[in-house]
Amino acid sequence: MSRAPFLAVLIGAAACYGPTSSARAIRGPDGDWWWSIRCRKSVENCWDEASLQCPSGYVVAGQDSQTGAVVVSGTRYSSSGAWTNASVVPTYRGNMLVKCTQGAAPPETVTSTH
Repeated sequence: MSRAPFLAVLIGAAACYGPTSSARAIRGPDGDWWWSIRCRKSVENCWDEASLQCPSGYVVAGQDSQTGAVVVSGTRYSSSGAWTNASVVPTYRGNMLVKCTQGAAPPETVTSTH
C-alpha cells in the first residue's frame, strides 16, 4: 500500500487543528510596543487576536495574506474493492502588524497563541 494517500490525509488533518492565531510583542520603529499577529483559516482570526491584545482599539500598520487550497485524498478498501475519495480544503494564512491605541504591550507578555 502506498504511503502517499496516508500522508495527504495527515497533512490535511494537521491544517484543521492547532491554534488559529498567535501574537508576538515587538518594538516598533517609534520605540513603542507593537503586535505582530499571524492567523490561519480566516482574516477574522487576525482581527480577533488584535482585539484580544488591544481591547481599547488598535491601528493596523500592515496586513497581508495568502489563500489557496489543499487536496486531501485517501484510498479505502472494502470487500467490494478500492475507491479513492478526494476533497479540496481551502487554506488561509495572514499576517498583521498593529499598535494599540491606548497602552503598550507589557514586555512580559511577548507571545500569545489562540
